[in-house]
Amino acid sequence: QHGGRLEDYWYLPLKGKNQDIVMALSTRDGMPAGWIPISPWLEDYR
Repeated sequence: QHGGRLEDYWYLPLKGKNQDIVMALSTRDGMPAGWIPISPWLEDYR
């Protein structure tokens, strides 16, 4: 867990070569805060 609230980050789905990931960007400076492999729950949003 990054030391912040969900509203502090933008989540950007990305297509990867091996797997899809979601990049978390900080809304303060726009720098990537981390990334998360896409779980099956994201299939609901396609």
